[in-house]
Amino acid sequence: MKTKFICLAAIGLFVAKLSIAQSVHIASDVTLSICGKGESKDTRSVTYTPDEIKNCDLKITTSDKNSKVTEFKLTIIAKDQPPFELEIKGNVIPEQYRAKILAASHTYLEYIKADLGNGAIKAMKPLSIQIAH
Repeated sequence: MKTKFICLAAIGLFVAKLSIAQSVHIASDVTLSICGKGESKDTRSVTYTPDEIKNCDLKITTSDKNSKVTEFKLTIIAKDQPPFELEIKGNVIPEQYRAKILAASHTYLEYIKADLGNGAIKAMKPLSIQIAH
């Protein structure tokens, strides 16, 4: 009886992991947009002027209108400082990090996840934000 229970539990875990793995996939056809400016598919980056960053809502959207970014990791690299990393729930970079992004040498959005609207989660490719100084 004990062996049968262990086997059933193992099968249950396998099925649960399989269903999770099937619902998360990498999106290659969906692009990201920050402040209404879309990424370059070739470089996976977006270049902004300082004024564009100062005047935007820092909202991250997808080209698929049914999808919504639900979480991501923000990494800001400033000259002569250790990298700053922050995990964010939602689709907006918090206002208090705008100045850090403007002063950064590199800013990255990584581990981006988007909800497709039907419960499935889409893993998005990382994105680089460049500031043209």
